[in-house]
Amino acid sequence: MSAYCHCSRCQRLNGTVFLWTTHWRKDGVSWHGKEPERFTVIPDRKFRLRCRDCGSSVGTWNSVKEQWSLWPACFERNPETHQLLHQDEAWLQPTCHMFYGTRVRNVSDDLPKWDGLYQ
Repeated sequence: MSAYCHCSRCQRLNGTVFLWTTHWRKDGVSWHGKEPERFTVIPDRKFRLRCRDCGSSVGTWNSVKEQWSLWPACFERNPETHQLLHQDEAWLQPTCHMFYGTRVRNVSDDLPKWDGLYQ
């Protein structure tokens, strides 16, 4: 799933009004090089992921759901075209806004606006 998240946690942790996020099963992600460092958000449950080289946030890991939440802006890209190296970006386009009930600003687009993640 690819969506824009407006939850207050994303706003606080990332200093933005909403964040483009993707969600992946545990076996749906492989790392090239070093896996990101994990920093505890909720003990034994949720970890924030940071790049081992520059320290930038790249997403979160939820050990209860066994799910990655990754920011596509951090995916590896071709330096000349800025396109993703291994995939066509069309399949990653967000399909909705989640947690829109906690939004800081209105967004005018044709995507569904959900108060929660699943409705």
